[in-house]
Amino acid sequence: MSDPQFSVPDNTLRLPLDEPPGRDMSDLQTQPDFIVGPPRPEPPICPPPEPPSQVSREELELALERARLVAEDCATILAPAIQAMHDGAWVSRRADEFSVELEQYARIAAEAGQGTVRVIERALEQHTDAVDPQLPVYLPQPDVELVECDGLIPEG
Repeated sequence: MSDPQFSVPDNTLRLPLDEPPGRDMSDLQTQPDFIVGPPRPEPPICPPPEPPSQVSREELELALERARLVAEDCATILAPAIQAMHDGAWVSRRADEFSVELEQYARIAAEAGQGTVRVIERALEQHTDAVDPQLPVYLPQPDVELVECDGLIPEG
């Protein structure tokens, strides 16, 4: 098929909607805007990255601080648009539908921000400063001698 009328760049063939004059194409099935070509490669499936084995408490506290700032932004980012809609910036049936959806998305954004904060707070609550059991642990011994007593404090 070297006829330029039927060829499309990128090694694909566009099937015509109508039969061109002078050619018998009764054996071809035609479909509107149906492109025939080589299969497109699928993107590779990559597993999610492994989380770090141990996150320090300081890293979690920094992440919590940033997450709280982002959560605050998520809760307020759509407030000016919502206020403008309430003030009558756009009035119609479609505007009402838009306003309802805008408020729903504002709630979703606020909940997502708070959800992130809760996840990090939970990680902080469950965080333990893990100590490698292979490392020796030194417990200092007191330099004072403990004396048993009967509960009475001797006088002076």
